[in-house]
Amino acid sequence: MLERIISGNSQSWIWNNADIVCEDGTTLSVQASQFHCCIPKEDARPTISYSHVEVGYPSSTPPDSWAEHIQNETESPDIYAYMPVQMVRDYVKEHGGEVCTQATS
Repeated sequence: MLERIISGNSQSWIWNNADIVCEDGTTLSVQASQFHCCIPKEDARPTISYSHVEVGYPSSTPPDSWAEHIQNETESPDIYAYMPVQMVRDYVKEHGGEVCTQATS
C-alpha cells in the first residue's frame, strides 16, 4: 500500500487510504492528494510520484526527527505534514515492514 500511494496509484482523493499495518502491529495512515499535505499537492494518477506525504496517527512513537513535520502541535499533534517518503519507508521497515492494510476508523 505504501509504495502504491507514493507512486500515485491510489485513489485517496475519493476516500482515505486504509491504514498500513506493520509486522509488529504498528499502524499508520499515509495520505496523498490535493487535499493532503504532500508534494506534489495533486490527486493521485499513474504519472504522479510523491516525494512527501501526509502521515497520521502512528500507533508507535515516531522518531524525534519527525517533530519538525507535526502539522499543528495544539490541534493535530498526531498528523505529520510533508513527510519525506524515505523517512516513512524507514519507519515502516523499523517496525518489520508492511504486512497488510486495515480500514480506517
